[in-house]
Amino acid sequence: MAVEQQVMIIYAVTNGFLDDVPTPNVRAWERGFLEYMAASFPQVGDGLRQAKDMSKELEADLRRGIEAYKKTLGTREEKPTVEAAVR
Repeated sequence: MAVEQQVMIIYAVTNGFLDDVPTPNVRAWERGFLEYMAASFPQVGDGLRQAKDMSKELEADLRRGIEAYKKTLGTREEKPTVEAAVR
């Protein structure tokens, strides 16, 4: 996993965004989140990779991306599961 992806995941975890995700579903959440960020908020990963620092703007975009991803999970019929992670 690329460093910028690790930073995004660690940020989400340390700021409580995964507190409501059951432990067996965390890997699936991570995969879906990274795909979502790459598609919807590519400037975050690109910015982290290039600057090697989290500016206030990148942090705001990352937070918006996490919140938006979590909302998509609430509207899906199928939430991330262990079975989905191993497919």
